[in-house]
Amino acid sequence: MDRGGRTARGHGQLPLRAGRRVACRVWIEQAHIEASGRAWENTFWINNSSGDVVQAHQMLAADDFPVATTLLKPAK
Repeated sequence: MDRGGRTARGHGQLPLRAGRRVACRVWIEQAHIEASGRAWENTFWINNSSGDVVQAHQMLAADDFPVATTLLKPAK
């Protein structure tokens, strides 16, 4: 599998519960499998202050089985 590359999509604020917003960088990972020709993108929101991934939208198994993850409170 060729994972492709990562490209910065931009900056933004990720709205969380209770009206709180987190300033983030948005990263897009482009992945594809040459043998099947399937391609997809995984998106990550990275907290500008801590560098933690606070939200991710990823595809598992070559553009199947979407998974959305939101980190509500980081472990310390």
